[in-house]
Amino acid sequence: MSVATIAAFHKRLSQLCKAFAAAPAENTFRAADVLLVVTGAVGEEEDAGYLKSYATLTWLLSVSHDVYEMAVVATPKNVAFVTTPVGASALAGLLNSDNPDAAAHPHPPVVLRVPTAPKKGAPGAAASAADASAAAATTIKGVVKDALAAAGKPQVADAAAAAAAAKDAKEAPPSPPPHRVVGLLTSEVKVHDGVFAKAAFGAVAGEATVNAAEGLSRLLAVKDSMELARLRKAARVTTAVFRFKVTPVLEDTLDKDKPLRHNAFADVIERAIIEPSSVRLPPGIRKENIDACYAPIVQSGGVYNLLPSAQSDNHKLSANCILVSLGSRYAGYCSNASRTFLVDFTTEQRKNYETLLAAQEAVLAALVPGKKLKDAYAAAVGVLAKAERELEGRLGKNVGFGMGVEFRESALVLNPRNEHVVAAGMVFNVSVGLSALKDKEKGTYALLIADTVVVPDGGGPAVKPEHILTAGIRKSFSDISYNLDPEEEEAPADTNGSGGRKDKHGAGGSGSVDVDGAVDLTEEVGVAARRRPRRNASAAGDEGAALEEVKRRKHQAELEARLLKAGLSRLAGAKSDGSSDGEDGGGGRGGKGKKKGKTMDEFRAYTDASKYPTALKPRQVFVDMASECVFVPISGVPVPFHVSTIKNASKSDEGSHTYLRINFHLPSTAGTGGVGAAAVSASAASVPSFPVSNGEFVKELSFRSSNSVNLNDALRKIKELRKRVTVRETEAKEKESLVQQAALVVDRTARVPTLSDVSLRPHLATGKANTGSLEAHTNGFRYRSLRSGNVDVLYSNISNAFFQEADKEVIVCIHFHLRHAILVKGKKTKDVQVYTEVMESAVKLDDKRRRAFDHDELEEEQREREMKNRMNKAFLRFTRDAEERCAPLEFDMPYRDLGFTGAPRNESVLLMPTVSCIVDLIAWPPFVLNLEDVEVAHFERVSFQLRNFDLVFVFKDFENAPVKGGPPAWTRISTIPMTDLIGLKKYLDEQQIKYYEGSANINWDVTLKTIRQDLEGFYADGGWHFLDMDAGESSGGESGDADEGSAEGDGAYEPSDVDDFDDEDDDDDGYSGGSDSSEGSYSDSEASNESGSVASGRRKKSAAVSNGRNGSAGGTPGSAGAAAKAGRGKSSRGKAGGGGSKSDRMKMSAKDVRQELAGSSDEGEEELDSSEEGEDWEVLEERARADDRRKGRGDASDEDKGKDRRRGGKAPPRGKAPPRGGGRRESTIRSKPAPRGSGAGTKRRR
Repeated sequence: MSVATIAAFHKRLSQLCKAFAAAPAENTFRAADVLLVVTGAVGEEEDAGYLKSYATLTWLLSVSHDVYEMAVVATPKNVAFVTTPVGASALAGLLNSDNPDAAAHPHPPVVLRVPTAPKKGAPGAAASAADASAAAATTIKGVVKDALAAAGKPQVADAAAAAAAAKDAKEAPPSPPPHRVVGLLTSEVKVHDGVFAKAAFGAVAGEATVNAAEGLSRLLAVKDSMELARLRKAARVTTAVFRFKVTPVLEDTLDKDKPLRHNAFADVIERAIIEPSSVRLPPGIRKENIDACYAPIVQSGGVYNLLPSAQSDNHKLSANCILVSLGSRYAGYCSNASRTFLVDFTTEQRKNYETLLAAQEAVLAALVPGKKLKDAYAAAVGVLAKAERELEGRLGKNVGFGMGVEFRESALVLNPRNEHVVAAGMVFNVSVGLSALKDKEKGTYALLIADTVVVPDGGGPAVKPEHILTAGIRKSFSDISYNLDPEEEEAPADTNGSGGRKDKHGAGGSGSVDVDGAVDLTEEVGVAARRRPRRNASAAGDEGAALEEVKRRKHQAELEARLLKAGLSRLAGAKSDGSSDGEDGGGGRGGKGKKKGKTMDEFRAYTDASKYPTALKPRQVFVDMASECVFVPISGVPVPFHVSTIKNASKSDEGSHTYLRINFHLPSTAGTGGVGAAAVSASAASVPSFPVSNGEFVKELSFRSSNSVNLNDALRKIKELRKRVTVRETEAKEKESLVQQAALVVDRTARVPTLSDVSLRPHLATGKANTGSLEAHTNGFRYRSLRSGNVDVLYSNISNAFFQEADKEVIVCIHFHLRHAILVKGKKTKDVQVYTEVMESAVKLDDKRRRAFDHDELEEEQREREMKNRMNKAFLRFTRDAEERCAPLEFDMPYRDLGFTGAPRNESVLLMPTVSCIVDLIAWPPFVLNLEDVEVAHFERVSFQLRNFDLVFVFKDFENAPVKGGPPAWTRISTIPMTDLIGLKKYLDEQQIKYYEGSANINWDVTLKTIRQDLEGFYADGGWHFLDMDAGESSGGESGDADEGSAEGDGAYEPSDVDDFDDEDDDDDGYSGGSDSSEGSYSDSEASNESGSVASGRRKKSAAVSNGRNGSAGGTPGSAGAAAKAGRGKSSRGKAGGGGSKSDRMKMSAKDVRQELAGSSDEGEEELDSSEEGEDWEVLEERARADDRRKGRGDASDEDKGKDRRRGGKAPPRGKAPPRGGGRRESTIRSKPAPRGSGAGTKRRR
C-alpha cells in the first residue's frame, strides 16, 4: 500500500470522526451515537451501482474494489471494520498502518475484525458455507452490540418499559433518559443482500435510527488532491474517446451515408472506453482502472430524452440533430460529457444552440465558492429569458449535479431549490439542455451540452479552460455543425467590400481583432468550409484539410484577442503598482533591483602590519597563498593587494631583464557622474567596491629584475590564486541563487519502490562509479550511489516528469525537469535524468556486410530486444508506483508519432511533443520547452522555395529584461523540415498557443528590447499583431505592389528590350530589333558587324546588369520577403532575354555565358560571308555537311547540330522558310557596307 494512500486514509477517517462527533449545531449526522455503514454481497457479473455505502468506503479506503461485504461501525471511542477474510488480506496493511500525521489528523483507534468459523471434520478441511455465515453474523452482531453499549444510553424498548413500571406503581414518571441513536443509510436497508447486511441491520432493529446520507454527502462533496487527480484522468479518457472515436465514426457515417443504429454506435463507444487501444490515451493512465459510468447514449430522429438514465434505442442514425452522451470512470471516480451535432442545420437551430452555449457559460460563472447552488440555475434561466421567452420553458428541471465517486450526488443538484453553498474543490457535471424544440423544416429536436467542471480555489470563477476537465471536446458551433448539401453556396457575398466584417474600430480584413476579443471573421466561413459532399471520398480529404485550416485561423484569432486583453490587464496592474514601462530595476526574472556588491572590509586580509607573513622579503614580489594577497614593493615598502583586485598578470623577457606586469580592475569612467564605487565594471563581479573621490587609482604596476626566478614563481602563484578564487566565487554565486528546499523524508517502514542499476545525468562520476539506484520516498526521490554520493529530488520541486522508453534509442530514461535548480557535483542544474543502456552502441570500422543468417548476430539482436522490453517494463512499473505514492505527480511520455527534427542548439535532434512540453531527452544537455511558459510562437523562413523553416518561442516573461545567467526571453528551433509545418501548427493550436508566420528571421533581442521600451504603445498598436503576415498583405495589397515596383526602379539600371535597339541606324523594315520572337533573334544574329557590335555590346551590358541584380537579391539584408519576390521576377526576365536554361548556363564558361546572353556567339563555327548570302539554303547546308565529314565529324547525328551551329544556336524563324532557287532572303538577311578593318568578305574562324 502506497504512502499517499495510507496518509489519505487517516486524513479522511479523521474528517469522518470529526464530523460525526461535532456539536449539535454543526452536526450533519443528526447527533447519532453510532454510525453504521454496511455493504452487501455482489455477484461476479453484477454491478454494485452508485449506492452511498459503496461510495463512502471507496472514498475512505481509496480503492474501488474489496469494499463488498463490509461493515464499518464508528463511535467516539473506536472505529471497527468487519470484513471477509479476502477483504482483510487486501486491506490489512491499510487498516493496521500507523497514522503518519496524528497531530494534524487525529482519530479513534481502528479495529479490524474478521469472522472465523470453527472447522469440522478432517484437519485442514474448510468450514461450510452455513458455518461461515453463522460466524459472520455472530461477529458483526457482537461488534454492533459493543458499540451500542459503549454509547452509554438505554435502548428505546428499555426506556418504554421503565416508564410503564413507574405508571403501575403510581409514581411520577421519571424524565425519559436519552436513548441510543444509530446513524445509517435508511434507504439502503432493504437494498443490500448477504450475511453482513442482514446481521448488521438485524442488530440495530430495536434502535432509534436517523438517516446519515446528508452527513456523508457533505464529506464526499469536496475533493482533495488525490481525488482531483483521478477525476482528471477520468475526464481525459472521456475526452480521448470523444475526439478519437465518436467524432471520426460519426463523420465517416455521414460522409459515406452508412446505416448505423443507435445501440450499435453506443456499443462501439463503450468498447472504446473499456478497451481504449483505439484511442490516444495520455500517459500515466492504467487500463485496468478504466470503466464506463453508464452505457453511452446516442439519440437522433426526433425522439430525445435528456435524463442520464436514457438508453439508446434500435433506430437508425438520422442525419439531423444527433445527441451523444458518455461517461468514463477511473479508479472509482466519474466524469461525463455530452455534445449535440447538427447536420444540415437551419438558422433557428443555430441561434438556439448559441443561446444554449451562453446559458452554460452563465452556469459556469455562477459556480463560485460562497454562492448557493440555486444561483447557477437562475443564471441559466436569465440567459434564456433574455433570448426568447419560449426557451425558458424548454429548460430541464436542473442544470447539473455534483459528481465524484457517485455519478450523481443527490445533495448537490443544481436546481432552483437547493440551498447548499458552493465550496472550492467540488466537482459538477454542468449539463444544460433544451428539449421538445420545434423547427418548421426539421421538426422536433433537442439540444444538450454537458461538461465536467471543478470549482477552483481563491474564489475565482470556474470558466477557465483548466477548470473544465472536458474542455478538450470542442463545442463551438463550427465544431459541431455539418452540411451535407453539395449544391449549397459556399458563403454569402461580402457586403463590406473588405473581405470580412468590420470591427468596432472600423478596420476590415481577415484576422484582425479588437481589445474585447471580438474576432473579425465572417460567421459563415467556418460553416462553409465544413461542407462534406456525399459519395466523394477524395474531395472529403481536401475539404477536411481546408476545414481544419479555417478552424485554426478562427481559433488563432480568438487566442490573439485573449493575449491582447491579458497584456492590457497586466499593464494596468503594473501602473497601479507604480512601476513604469520598460523598467524592472535590472532584475528581470532573476530578481528585482541590483545586487549589492562587496565592500573593502570583506577583502581585508590583515588587521595590521604585524600580521604580515614572516617569509616576506623587502624589494621582492611575494604571494601569500593563505591570505590570498600579493605583496609588491613600492618605494621599498611592501604593499598588499588582494587577488580579487587583480585583473591579469603577464611576463616578458627583454635582454637580460625580466618584466612582470600586473593589471588591476578599474572603475568605469563612462557617463558624467565620474568614477565612484557604483561605477565598477560589470565584468568584474567579485571586485570590491572602493571609493574614488579624486579620480585617482592604480591601473597597472610593472617590475623589472635581472633574476627571473622570483618573478616566474610570483606569476605562477598569481594565476593559481586567481583561478582558485574565481572557482570559489562561482560556486558561492550558484549557491546564493539556489532555493532552500526541505529535507528528504526517508521511508523506513513501507516497501520503497526502487529502480536498480541505473546511471545519473549530470554524471557524478565516470564508468561504474556513476551507477546507483533510484528510490521513491515519502516526499521525493533519492538517487543513491555507494561510490559517488546521493542526489535528492523533491516531489514539490518537479515541474515536469517524463518517461521515455527505448524504441529506436540505446537508452531508456526517467527525466525530471525542476522548478528550482539544485547542485549536482558542485554545479547548478534544472534537469536530472536517470537512465540505463539497453544495447551497446558500436561503430563498424570495416566495410564487410554481415551475412543474412548469421546465428551469432541474430542471437545478439534477440538478446537486445529482450533486454529492451525488460527495461521498458521495469521503468514503467517504477513510474506507476511513484504516481501512487505521490498523487499529484504524473509522468508524461513523448509522442513519437508527432516527433520532428530540429536544431534547438548546434545539432539536429528528434524533438517529440508531450502533453505540455516539447522535449529531447536523449542528447545532453537536454532540451525541455514547457509550453505553459510560452507567450507566442513565430514560424520563420516559411517559403515554398525552402526545405526548412525555423520556429521561435517567446516566453511570457518577455516584458522583463533577462538577467545575465538567467532564463532567456526567447528560444529558436532551426532547420525544421517543411513537411512538419502543418503538424506543428495543429499541435500548437491544440495547446492554446498563438502562432504567427513570416518569411524572414527576426532579431528578437532588438525587437523585445524595443517592445520593453514602450509596452503601452506596443499593446495599443495591437500587441503581437504586427507579426501577422497575412494581415499585412491584405491591409495594403495595392500599396505593397507599388512599393515593390518602386523598389525595383530604385535599384540598378536594367535596360528594356526596346532600349537595346533605339540607337541603331537600320532602315530595314524587316529588321525587328525590339522583338523577343524567333525571327527577331535570328535577324539580329545574322546582321552585319557594325550593327551587330552595337547590339551585342548593349546586350552584354544588359545581361551583366541583370545577372548582378539577380545574384544580389537573395543576400540583401532587409526585407527577405520583398527581396525574394524581386529576385524571382528579375530572374524570369533575365532568363527570357538571355536564352538557355539554368542548367545549360552552369555547364558553360563565364565567357560563353556572356556571349550567349548577348546573342553573338557562334560557338567557334563559321559565319556567312557576303559571297554566300545569295546562295540556296540547301546548297549551304550540303556544303557544311561535307566540311564536317572532311573534318571527321559524324554526319548522321550531327546534321541538326550543324544547322544549329550555323544559326548561332537559334531556331529558324517561324512561318518563314528560306527562299529557294537563288532568291535573296529579303526579310531576314541584308548586307551592309563593312567598316574598314572589319575583315568582311573573309571567313572568320576560332
